[in-house]
Amino acid sequence: MDHFFGQLAGESYHNADGSDRQAIIQKCDVGELLVLEHEPDNPHDINAIRVLRESGEQIGYLPRDFAGQVVSRIAKGYDFHAAIAGIGRARGGVGPYGVALLIIVDRDGVDRESVSEYAVRVLADRPRRHHMTPTGGRTDERAGSVIVVWVVVGVAIVLAALVLIRSLL
Repeated sequence: MDHFFGQLAGESYHNADGSDRQAIIQKCDVGELLVLEHEPDNPHDINAIRVLRESGEQIGYLPRDFAGQVVSRIAKGYDFHAAIAGIGRARGGVGPYGVALLIIVDRDGVDRESVSEYAVRVLADRPRRHHMTPTGGRTDERAGSVIVVWVVVGVAIVLAALVLIRSLL
């Protein structure tokens, strides 16, 4: 298995059933495994990939550029899994919650338990910011700036992921 980090897209919208993605995100935990579901009937993007909690609650989508690469790789036999790597808000604790994702690329068809164990190991090896709790909650004034860092890091990671996926083609 390989992995990289990315950002969730569309997390500030409501779902078709009226549920609020922001309210759902607030119930999530760092390390929680997510479900990636291709949505070929999506009128905006035939490569759209919904990101859901295991309960089926949608928290957003994979970014459009990345989703197209994932759909292409899935057609070639790869499996992709996701886990929550971080949750944060803009400075001052206002604005929508953002979600950083751990994306796991599986070429061997491993079971969900193995994916979960892999995610736990990867996330445990990451340096922890002293001002974040394990669930991404704020513990001091600086925690609000984490979302700004996630956005910058997320853009860099998405670009790196695109390069990695293209090299796998």
